[in-house]
Amino acid sequence: MPGGLPPITFAPMAPTPSGYVPGSPIIATQMLHEGLTRLQAGQSGFDLGGGAVVQFSGIPEGLHNVLRDLQESPLGRKANQLESMTIEMVAMLFDFIFETRDLPDGIKALLARLQIPVLKAAMLDGAFFAKKSHPSRLLVNALAEAGRGWSPAMGNEDPLYRKMGAIVHRILDGFSDDLAIFDELRADLEAFLAEEEKNAEANITSSAEEINLRDRAEIAANVARGEIERRIEGSPMPKFLAGFLRERWHPSMARVYATAGDDSEAWSATVSTLEDLVWSVQPKRTSEDRKHLVALLPSLLKRLTSGVQGHAWPPEAREAFMSNLVEAHAAAVKPTYAHVESPTAAVAEAAKAQAEVAKAAGDERAALEAEALAEAMSPAEPAEPVEEPEVLEDQYLEIARSLERGMWIEFEADDGHLAFAKLAWVSPLRGTYLFTNRQGQKALSMTAEELAERFRADRARPVEAEPLLDRALTTVMGQLEGRLAPEPA
Repeated sequence: MPGGLPPITFAPMAPTPSGYVPGSPIIATQMLHEGLTRLQAGQSGFDLGGGAVVQFSGIPEGLHNVLRDLQESPLGRKANQLESMTIEMVAMLFDFIFETRDLPDGIKALLARLQIPVLKAAMLDGAFFAKKSHPSRLLVNALAEAGRGWSPAMGNEDPLYRKMGAIVHRILDGFSDDLAIFDELRADLEAFLAEEEKNAEANITSSAEEINLRDRAEIAANVARGEIERRIEGSPMPKFLAGFLRERWHPSMARVYATAGDDSEAWSATVSTLEDLVWSVQPKRTSEDRKHLVALLPSLLKRLTSGVQGHAWPPEAREAFMSNLVEAHAAAVKPTYAHVESPTAAVAEAAKAQAEVAKAAGDERAALEAEALAEAMSPAEPAEPVEEPEVLEDQYLEIARSLERGMWIEFEADDGHLAFAKLAWVSPLRGTYLFTNRQGQKALSMTAEELAERFRADRARPVEAEPLLDRALTTVMGQLEGRLAPEPA
């Protein structure tokens, strides 16, 4: 070899326990092999002879590409063309790792310490770039995937960080020319993560139950409100009764729906009470209807009292409601109101007239009582329509809806800090997403629409699912093709 030592031959490595069969070696320079071995051990300032003095360490602190130092060193300049190209490609892989947003810097710094071992693995096995199943690639990908769940707030004493650090040290201390160590350490990492995942399930289950209860309560409130408003809109009803249904009976119905469901006897009973109460204030045009009301009242009042138990109902409000209900029932059975649409509305009109007479006579108390009765018996207004938030159907919502459990999302907090959270569970009731950290602790929850809004504002983004080195290699090959493309004439 011109300007250097004669090439030597490195025998292909043996198959690994996972069944991977290494290809032919690329490295042919003994000096380079010895230099990489010493760099991997953390040595610096050593002389390999022939002017190949190495001043830098192969184990960097932080995000420093030591392979660029290698290229510029006398040792790198003595490499042959194929070795130099391999160094360049692996250096570009780590450039990609250092630049990606998909990992915390602390994890990148751990991976940075593997630059020399990864380069050695690529030098000793020419199939490194061609095979995704290469043991060193699989281990780096597994470390990167696991590292997404770590954040600086967890600190260097976090069990995952310590496990990853131990794996990196094992490679630095133990990798020579046998790829089996990468298989062994990947299996060790997977066993650790499986145990963590099992422990995290308890936290996920607890958070999921909390969200389920919240979702069920919201659904129950909406269903109960719908049942009540349908009756208010469908039948003439006085204000006092509509107010009772909205403020007092609604919580009872929602509670029953949330705890027992809509196919339960309890739900049927609370709906039946609602219908009986609404029917009781409608005009009774036949003797059979009047007799039925008289027979119904004891049971109806008992059910009302039982239904509102547990909810604050001040005695004065209760007494006013019961007094108005007696007035409404009396009006419903009056023969003179038998053919009006709403007996309580007729009572309200009569009460307004009484109030005017009392005012003219100077009887302030009688006027106030009549005005209160007129207000209570006046026809109830329909509820204001609830404006549903506009759902913007776009690519961001499509991405949010397509997420699957286990996918990672990068979130930006109000202070600009980035954090990674995993989609751990999706509510079957409302499709609420539960995002957790690696230990299964709740990070945040939101709907697909809320997540899509964060995507639009660039305050969240899905983390690439493709393994880190596979993406890096795709980028590197594209960059190399751009370099090698002929310039236009």
